[in-house]
Amino acid sequence: MSTEERRGKRLVAFRATAAERVARLNLAWIQHEQGAAGALAELKRELHSLKGEASLMGETRIAELAHVIEDLLAADGTVDGDRVLAELDGISAALAPAAATPETGPSTSGVTSTDSSTAALPRARLSVTTEQLERLRDVIGELLLQRSRLARTVSDLARARGEARELADQLAHGLTPARAAGLLADTLGGVESRLRDSSHQLGGLIDTLEQGTHDLRMTPIRELYEALPVQVRNFARTLGRDVRLTFVGEDVEVDRTVLSRLEGPVAHLLRNAIDHGSETAEARSAAGKPAESELRLVARLDRRSLVLEVADDGPGIDLDAARARGRELGLLAADADDADVLRCLFASGMSTKSQASQLSGRGIGLEAVQAAVTALGGTVEVRTQAGRGTTFVLTAPISMALSSVVLFRVGLGHYAVPSEAAIGVFDRASCPVFEGLDGPSVKIGEKRVRILALDQLLGEVARPVAHERVLVVQSGDVTVALTGTSDHVERDVVMKFSGFLERQALISAAAPIEDGALAWVLRVPALAPGRVVRMPAPARVRTILVVEDSPIVRDLVVEALRAHGHRVIEAADGEEGRAVLEKDDDIDLVLTDLEMPRLDGIGLLRWLRGRPGRRVPAIVLSMRGSDADKRRAVDAGADAYIIKSDFSHGGLLSTLQRFIT
Repeated sequence: MSTEERRGKRLVAFRATAAERVARLNLAWIQHEQGAAGALAELKRELHSLKGEASLMGETRIAELAHVIEDLLAADGTVDGDRVLAELDGISAALAPAAATPETGPSTSGVTSTDSSTAALPRARLSVTTEQLERLRDVIGELLLQRSRLARTVSDLARARGEARELADQLAHGLTPARAAGLLADTLGGVESRLRDSSHQLGGLIDTLEQGTHDLRMTPIRELYEALPVQVRNFARTLGRDVRLTFVGEDVEVDRTVLSRLEGPVAHLLRNAIDHGSETAEARSAAGKPAESELRLVARLDRRSLVLEVADDGPGIDLDAARARGRELGLLAADADDADVLRCLFASGMSTKSQASQLSGRGIGLEAVQAAVTALGGTVEVRTQAGRGTTFVLTAPISMALSSVVLFRVGLGHYAVPSEAAIGVFDRASCPVFEGLDGPSVKIGEKRVRILALDQLLGEVARPVAHERVLVVQSGDVTVALTGTSDHVERDVVMKFSGFLERQALISAAAPIEDGALAWVLRVPALAPGRVVRMPAPARVRTILVVEDSPIVRDLVVEALRAHGHRVIEAADGEEGRAVLEKDDDIDLVLTDLEMPRLDGIGLLRWLRGRPGRRVPAIVLSMRGSDADKRRAVDAGADAYIIKSDFSHGGLLSTLQRFIT
């Protein structure tokens, strides 16, 4: 494929993505005018991303329009909504196919690429969409569950056969019950054998299908690298800098979905590296550096994770300026150390630049980077050295198809950690406990490891076990021994990521397991000492009616409640919810959406409050978050209101405790 063809292909992809962003921008502005919480922040993030992508593609008109809107939003006083919408219409017009023509002709000024892979022959690729791959992934997930359930059935049948045979032996001497029990045992043995064969064959089919889809999903990270030299050149030209971009690890293969979701974060980091991490030739000469700034993009594999580093050789982060800004925003204490300052860089509004430019300075980019990578179940870290440069390290799962996890129980709940983070499971009796100034620790080999009581942290009631085990997990240079866990097993699962979990401090994803429940996948970095946030203790078991038309939201809420032992009844809309309430007098609480077909949440609340008898508490869980919506719900009889964008496992349980303790 020629340079012009690649440029044209990227332009088509940019226009499709930009059109989606413009649609979300229009919606966010309308929601902001209606007073929806968080809409303005979402508008700014989308706008900043669009501006950056347009700048990367050389679409200066779109970048300029986005910058104009940012200025309108940043101005004091009332924002002219008609002007904002008019500028968004201008962006839509600029996205029309005839509005831009791909650049032609070679150009090398401003950036030098040292990608050594250019001589390699291109790999043949089938035209497979991400949506098709996602459907295949879901099928594999269901097959995995079926295999696990079959294996469980085989085990149950084997136990039943053994019990029947034991009964036959006990009744012996040709008695009729003994003969009947023996025949039953033989029958169960045949069923068990057939199920075992079916389970084995199903496992083979799953392995074949998984490997085939894995090969389809994987692509060299070179595909991301190829688009970057021209983009970096455009940025460098804007600032009048000479920048050299070098690549390492271009043959590392990664899931297409992961790669597509990393494009935005990498673009943000490259923009920041050029704006903050590149210097003028004069400044570099005075510092004893070559006149040309260097950016390095390094990809490598660490077990089943992709590690992607974006590094510059610039002046490094001004920690004093960042510390002052963090204190000004109330994000840092007076005695905050450098590590706290670096973590603070990802907070909303953080920027060390005194004036915003078209490239950066509004304190949005790094927050968006962290949100995107966290949504993948990954992490972002930053290292800096004064005068030597800054490195951002992105870690993400190499594949979104299947993930290996260690499953375990904590109290009544199911939980998991990625297998690569699990060091091992040890008998508590064989691990000496030591008391220190920073709390108890256990000796694992020759190393002392801090203890974290996971049942207390999660608010779960510990289950009595015959032999207590300790699960040791590691994140970076931090190792923690988790107590209160049981029933450990390693399993391949399909991760379910959700925007509802992005703000959850301890949970990154959910994984369906064979008994129909969801296992909550813990964020291992959040378990490091000093970073943990305790979750509320569970309420006693009650019967809860969940009325929600979205099956995804309903599943998340229902499994969160069932994981804590509650009895849950589901309804797909207000009409079904009313029918349940008319038949079941044991409902202790109603959790309902507002926007639903047939009978909406407001109608359900009014009916509930109008009927005679016991008053049942009702909580609204809705995407609508304006004061007017909340007042309307309260007037109809709601006792509490949870906005879906703020949904968290702990927050839901904490709210429930007010009404069902």
